Amino acid sequence: MTTEEATGTGAAAATPGWRDLLGREHGAVAAALAGGVALHAVNVYLATTVLPSVIEDIGGARLYAWATTVFVVASVLGSVLAAAVLARTGPRAAYRWSAAALLVGTVVCALAPNMVVLLVGRAVQGLGGGLLFANASGFADPATTADAARHLFAVFLVPAAVALAGAVLVSRAGAGKRSPAGK
Repeated sequence: MTTEEATGTGAAAATPGWRDLLGREHGAVAAALAGGVALHAVNVYLATTVLPSVIEDIGGARLYAWATTVFVVASVLGSVLAAAVLARTGPRAAYRWSAAALLVGTVVCALAPNMVVLLVGRAVQGLGGGLLFANASGFADPATTADAARHLFAVFLVPAAVALAGAVLVSRAGAGKRSPAGK
């Protein structure tokens, strides 16, 4: 017997590849997970692109920087809470609740009559997006201990703090008055 046969490291025990991931058995799940991460990522860019037009329609230029800041901070919170949500509800329900939060936040943003309501919607979007993103990662790596949550929090705390400080500085400096929307 060879070492490969004894340890199971031969061709029969090969590491699953892309074909296994995207094949009939796992393809739908992989697409759903990738779609959730894509929704979260694209949301940032779409909101940044359309926000000047939104400001023209509903006003609130002085709160302009907060639209992204609230989303990012809520995303970090969602990422940190994902392990607890996953443990409490299970993977399918956690993913559904996360997607629902992102959808509800999007509807609130779309119907917002003013910038304050839009910021509430962005917070809900961010929470749902952070949960989606982290849950997708959690499904791939089930290490959801308290230590993992603390490490996630530490990794994301610095960018969130910088984003929050930037929004405060821009709001106080009145930079929104010089925005393209000018409102």
